Amino acid sequence: MVQNEKHARHDRTYFRYTSVERSTRTGGHLWMENVVETPDGLLRRLVAEDGKPLSADRAAQEDRRLAALVRDPSALRAANTDRLADEARMGKVLDILPKVFLFTTDGMQGDCVRIAFRPNPAFTPSNYDERIVHGLAGTILIRMPAERLCGIDGHLVDRVSFGYGLLGHIDKGSHFRVVRVPVTPTDWKSAHIDVHVDGKVLLFKSISREEDATHSGAAPLPPNLSLAQAAALTVPAGM
Repeated sequence: MVQNEKHARHDRTYFRYTSVERSTRTGGHLWMENVVETPDGLLRRLVAEDGKPLSADRAAQEDRRLAALVRDPSALRAANTDRLADEARMGKVLDILPKVFLFTTDGMQGDCVRIAFRPNPAFTPSNYDERIVHGLAGTILIRMPAERLCGIDGHLVDRVSFGYGLLGHIDKGSHFRVVRVPVTPTDWKSAHIDVHVDGKVLLFKSISREEDATHSGAAPLPPNLSLAQAAALTVPAGM
């Protein structure tokens, strides 16, 4: 499974989809967005908030915001820096996954093998990211016979402290859940993401994160799509 996921991440396809999300980013509101993936980052167009379509004025603001990104995509690329860092971090997690945990087969869930995981006491983390990953326990779902990751549900079994707590901590019970589905014979996308993280860094700054997002209607995009073409794809039908 690890090798298949790493190969898929290397030969990625870009997609468009609809996202419904309530998170720290949305200020606790329920946002519906049309999203198009591009090499510069995610182009998101807000189309509804808390179940209500945007007003004409706010929809016009979205038009202007996306037009500005098309003219000068540096802001989009800057925002994509964090996303690329997250993807690089996930690649490293995949590399160490077989060493960080002890695994136990826990039956079947549909077409997926359910595997329970817990920290491997023989593994010694070498950095903060590895310490956080090593503190997790939960379940992994692997779709057979394709051997692709179709779900993971993990929680932090103990509080993780940095610098004996002086530099920060992530609280016990912080958790995440990801459900993934196939959208082409070779490409999978996250259909649901649920993240709850509590903690602080450098004594006072909160690193808490809340995200509950559902992605639907994923469709692959043609290669070499321009940013202007990508922005046009975010416009709701009928506009």
